[in-house]
Amino acid sequence: MPEDKTILLVEDQAIIALNQKMILRQQGYVVEHVSTGEDAVAYFATGRHADLVLMDIDLGEGIDGPEAARQILASHDVPLAFLSAHTEAEIVDRTEDITSYGYIVKHSGETVLIASIRMAFRLYETRQCLRVQEQRLRWITESMEDVFWVCSADDEQILYVNPAYEQVWGHSRESLYRNPRSFEEAIHPYDRARVSSSTSPEKTFRVIRPDNEQRWINTRILPVQDEKGVVVAHTGVARDVTREMRFKRELILRDRELNTILADISEIVWSARWPELEVLMVSPSIAQLTGHTTTEFFDDPALWLEVLHRDDHPLLAKVRTMIVERGTFTMECRICHSDGVIIRVLIKGRLIRDDDGVPVRVAGSVTALDPVPEVPVLPEADAGCHSDTYRNLLY
Repeated sequence: MPEDKTILLVEDQAIIALNQKMILRQQGYVVEHVSTGEDAVAYFATGRHADLVLMDIDLGEGIDGPEAARQILASHDVPLAFLSAHTEAEIVDRTEDITSYGYIVKHSGETVLIASIRMAFRLYETRQCLRVQEQRLRWITESMEDVFWVCSADDEQILYVNPAYEQVWGHSRESLYRNPRSFEEAIHPYDRARVSSSTSPEKTFRVIRPDNEQRWINTRILPVQDEKGVVVAHTGVARDVTREMRFKRELILRDRELNTILADISEIVWSARWPELEVLMVSPSIAQLTGHTTTEFFDDPALWLEVLHRDDHPLLAKVRTMIVERGTFTMECRICHSDGVIIRVLIKGRLIRDDDGVPVRVAGSVTALDPVPEVPVLPEADAGCHSDTYRNLLY
């Protein structure tokens, strides 16, 4: 470990300095010696290097050891340990605000001196590793589009928040550090009570920016625990989901529009998953034709097989062949109404592929060829198309 390590010894008493230099050099350290605080400051100011500084407190006339240490550490990152004969509490306390790499009492012996120096080096190397890790974490968080923050366990102090906060909330990070509650104060009044009463770690709500623009935010907060399981902090990530929420709302509006249109069309429009032929969407007029609601078809994927006349089941194999070979099919068959009436229908369908050309859906129509029995108007909950199903279709 001592190889190529240079120690700057700042000691005004020549005999003590000579003894300490001998001990350190016997351990393999390179030792540079100066006798005043001014010379110690000048040593670094002229660009010279040291891996560790051993600083005496009393240095005779001129600046003392603590003042020299302050000036050196103001511009240089170097481990510095005090070496002094003083053991008074007020003197030891005076050095704690300057550095924390050790306070070595003179005449403690060679073993204590060398052990203290090695501990100072290890502490410095550990801190350097932590700084590198912190810098890497900062690079990651400061390049994130999502907001990342760390707060105290009681949520009363923001310890860190990345720059994305300013882009999403529209407030400066400094304002959040000054007033951690401003994070919650920006929540839309309609959402505030719901958010504050929720115990879920994940929440979605709106915030109002200073320019009155509303943003939808999804947050997830996790506790940080020490080795005993005690919560010492909270970390959180907030993502701007405004575009997703607007898209979701647009899909809901499209569902309603399609419901309105399809409810007034006698011809039945349908969609099924390929190759399972599981019903994904069917228009409300299916109730007139079969006596079963759309909800029943969604809840029971095999219901359409029961509705199809038993003698026409063999046609399904031909339909699959036509879909595979042509991509379309036309089939005339019979439907069994729930009240026992048999109705001839014409079913048409076409294969739908995704962006990669993979078949994923079959969609088409059903036209009644015989008169359809009159049935009562279905409740609104059953008359519409399944919202999630329409989303699948639109996607």
